[in-house]
Amino acid sequence: MKRLLAELKDARERHKQRRRPTGFEFASADRIQFLNADHWDAATSGSGFFLRRSYLALLEKCCPEGLCLRFALIYQSGEPKAAVVAQILRVSGDKLFGEGKSRKTNLFQRALSPAARKASAIVQERVLICGNLFSWGCHGVGFAPGVAADELWPAVTEALYRIRRAERLSGETNLVFIKDLSESQQENARVLRKFSYRPIKTDPDMVLELRPEWRTYSDYLGSLDRKYRKSAQQIAKEIESAGCVLER
Repeated sequence: MKRLLAELKDARERHKQRRRPTGFEFASADRIQFLNADHWDAATSGSGFFLRRSYLALLEKCCPEGLCLRFALIYQSGEPKAAVVAQILRVSGDKLFGEGKSRKTNLFQRALSPAARKASAIVQERVLICGNLFSWGCHGVGFAPGVAADELWPAVTEALYRIRRAERLSGETNLVFIKDLSESQQENARVLRKFSYRPIKTDPDMVLELRPEWRTYSDYLGSLDRKYRKSAQQIAKEIESAGCVLER
């Protein structure tokens, strides 16, 4: 009974905290160019390529149908402390919840699954992703150099909440993800649990370990199975024929 009461008390306190302002200041925008460029650069100077304004402006132009970007700057005493990039995606229920291919399903469930998939495909859900669906890594949040990330994560959740509220005219957004936190980032972001975020295991990242004997790209291709090598060569031909050039 004591444990149950403690859990209820903790849940009530988390609910209050989620509804309580963090004390930070915010600026949000539908496009990256609407925000102060110097402030964005200051907040993301150590965050790498995927939070650069030039990349994000290009991504805005090339977004596929059904996906849009939103941006926010987090301030403390007028100084930019963090930047947030979010993507809003509209997906159907069959894509969101899967197609029920579990081995444990019985014959009756399998017989109903086509109808269930057809019905769930009609249901449209808006998902808010703090991150980048076109890359692997934590590319949804950038912290200014010298700030304590664990102190800024509550402000990140408030920025996402503000984006959700601003988007209500376009439809409810009931699912929010913060994408691809590394183990060290998860340690700094443990405070997210107080805001009802929970970790979810995903597929492995696409990191390729380079072998010592690979000195050139041709060495790498030569180590592949024939079908994979042929596929890679075909892709290279298509890129070349399209007029694309790789530059440093």
